[in-house]
Order: sequence, then C-alpha cells, then structure tokens
Amino acid sequence: MRKISIAAFCILAVIPLALWIPHAQAQEPDTDVSPTMLAFGMVNVGTTLTLTTTIRNLGTADLTVTELVFSGSPDFTLHPAAPLPPFVVAPGAEVEVPVDYTPSVQKAVTAVLWVVSDDPDEGVVWVSLSGTGIACDIHVAPLALDFGVVPVGTTQTLATSLRNFGNAPCTVSGLPLSGSADFALNPGTSAAPFTIAPWATVDVLVDYTSSDFVADTGTLTIASDDPAEPQRTVALSGAPPANACDLTVSPVALDFGAGL
Repeated sequence: MRKISIAAFCILAVIPLALWIPHAQAQEPDTDVSPTMLAFGMVNVGTTLTLTTTIRNLGTADLTVTELVFSGSPDFTLHPAAPLPPFVVAPGAEVEVPVDYTPSVQKAVTAVLWVVSDDPDEGVVWVSLSGTGIACDIHVAPLALDFGVVPVGTTQTLATSLRNFGNAPCTVSGLPLSGSADFALNPGTSAAPFTIAPWATVDVLVDYTSSDFVADTGTLTIASDDPAEPQRTVALSGAPPANACDLTVSPVALDFGAGL
C-alpha cells in the first residue's frame, strides 16, 4: 500500500497547479458600450445637440480604447470634451463619450461611431447615430411693389407673400418700413412677431396713400429667424398722376380800395 501511495503522489506532482485552482482565469478586459443608439431627433440647422454614450470595462484587466471613428454623415463629431484615443478604462470603471450633432442640411441623416479596443472578444463595437436637420426657409414674392399712379389723397393696397418652404416654423420678428411716410402697413397685416408654419403662407399688406405730387419710394424689411436670409427687403414705389392739377393763385389778395 505504501508503494501505491508514493506512486500516486508522483503522478499528482506533475499535474499543473492551475488545474487544482478552479477559479484561476486569464486577466482580460470586457467592453460594454451603452447606449448603442443615439437618436438626436429634430435639431435646428446650424445649432448643436450633444448626446452621450458610455464605455464600461466589465473585465479584470485594463481596457485600451485605440480608436473612435465615425462613418456616414459628417454632421456627427466628437464633442470637445470627449476623450481622445488611445485611453485606458480600468476594470470596473467607465468613460463617457459625448457626441455632437450639428445639422448642415434640412434632412434626416445617419452615421456610426466605431469604438475600437483591445477587448479580445469585442474588439469593435458600434453606436448608431441618427438625426434630422430642420430650419425655416422664407421665400418672399414679389420683391417689389409698384403701386403705379395713385391720385393724391387716395389709398392703394398691394401684398407680398411670405411662404415657409422649410421643415420648421419661421418666426417673423419685425416688418419695419423706411423711406416715404406715404407707405404704411395695412391694418389687416399680422402684427410682428408671428409664426409661419412649414409650407404655410402669410400675406403682408402695404398701403400707399399719395400725399403730394412727388413720386415716392420706400423699403419693407422682413426680419425672421431664417438662418440663410434673416432679412429680406421689398422695394416700394408709387407716384401721383402725370397730369395732376397744380394750381397757383396770384395774387392771393385783391384790394378794391374805397367804393364810390
């Protein structure tokens, strides 16, 4: 029996120690990225919205993120506060990655943020990005109102139309007039500020009341939040009749003297 025990001991001695320690495992990182989809929704063209995804290390060794790469629309970029690769995420730690969406066009766009690391199982994880650029886009027509010949003391009314071809509401903040005082906004014109819904039209009525025998000019300025053209101008013109009566009386007093 003693010989058998010695033989058994010799066999056990050559078995790797790791087999006798069931919990001994290789130390390695384990990437977890959440959320894996950033939906920015509707964002005004030229403005920026920031959303954040988080990289967590669920493993037992340091995780090294070597690249953060975008593909798709260039409207998505890393926020200035985002970490720059390469960077390390310790076991049990997490790092936030803020992403900016600055739409340059009025349409829906998509992209992918690729997170590349030394995770042996998930070396590449992607985050889906989506957003829609919106903006107001005011078109004004006509850009000139010629009232033609208007008799002195009478009023002529013309209209220019404001149409929003954008996919976001437009706010008209002002309708100032300059030039001749004979031009005025008609009482039927909406008082600024007012809003024009997408694909809606609002008419701006202008009155011209000729007060003398001189031709008049003026300008209507349309101020709005249209990012491309925040101010549009409409030229105004009008004149009295060419054969207007211009009576001069002289002398303006008659002295008949003393009667007989």
